[in-house]
Amino acid sequence: ELDDNIYFNQTRFLILNDTSLDCKGNTLFINMVKSIKMYGDSILKKCIIENTETSIAPLGIAIFSYDAGDITNTSIIGMPSVDNQTDLIGLKVGFRLYDDSSATDCKTLAVDEGFFISGNTYLKDCEASFYSYGFVTENDTIIEDSIAWGSNRTWALERGFSVGDDSKVINCTSYKNWARGFSVHQNSSVINCTAINNSNGFWLWDTSTVKNSISINSNGTGFYLVGAPTVENCQAISSELGYKLYYDSKAIDSVSINSDYYGFKAGYNSQIINCSAINTTGYTNESWGYGFILDNQYAP
Repeated sequence: ELDDNIYFNQTRFLILNDTSLDCKGNTLFINMVKSIKMYGDSILKKCIIENTETSIAPLGIAIFSYDAGDITNTSIIGMPSVDNQTDLIGLKVGFRLYDDSSATDCKTLAVDEGFFISGNTYLKDCEASFYSYGFVTENDTIIEDSIAWGSNRTWALERGFSVGDDSKVINCTSYKNWARGFSVHQNSSVINCTAINNSNGFWLWDTSTVKNSISINSNGTGFYLVGAPTVENCQAISSELGYKLYYDSKAIDSVSINSDYYGFKAGYNSQIINCSAINTTGYTNESWGYGFILDNQYAP
């Protein structure tokens, strides 16, 4: 157990097999070149981990967890709070989880990639703020009930959730990302999620799916589909473009409401099934305002 704040400036802090560290709400001040590594059913809980490295360029990883490590109620701060520099990111990756590891009720602030998880890992009730990528997943991972808070910085190309192959994201929300709220890749699924005030709400690639989800106030496209993805029972509300289906894509039982340019635009070999476009306004340009456009120019 940790009974007080400590400064740790060595290259690694190890939590080995079947051991635990309970910080009891205290802070570990660590130089983030390489910091905490967890192995084999180890436990980390109730920690605040703050970077002491003042370099502007993002570097280092705060927490590595291998082989069923378990992290709860832990926060990572990427830039020293004394600098009060809210436009800088000082840490490359906050939580890097592999191989059956999990994190619950964890947060990152001012970290270039908040959470990067791979290999049957699990996140629940987590939150990333001020990043380039809030959550990045690959290879059989699950994220539930988590939030990505972007800051709409154009130079950062922010993405709230970058969902890699064979992953699931459930009941999550992504706010105010300059690039995308959710970017969803091959064989992955996003279910019951919400994208609010992003440049683009959901981008789907390959054979991914998005179900029962909502995009609200996207400056660009609510749902953008390329190469055989599917959206089902979704809503695009107050976007410039509701749904753009490039090729081999499918929209089922979905609705576009108050879109500006068009509700649905479908390219080569795409399908729109039982969908509605309501009040497509053409507000920005009076030559637009179409509910549905079918156009083969998007052939692969």
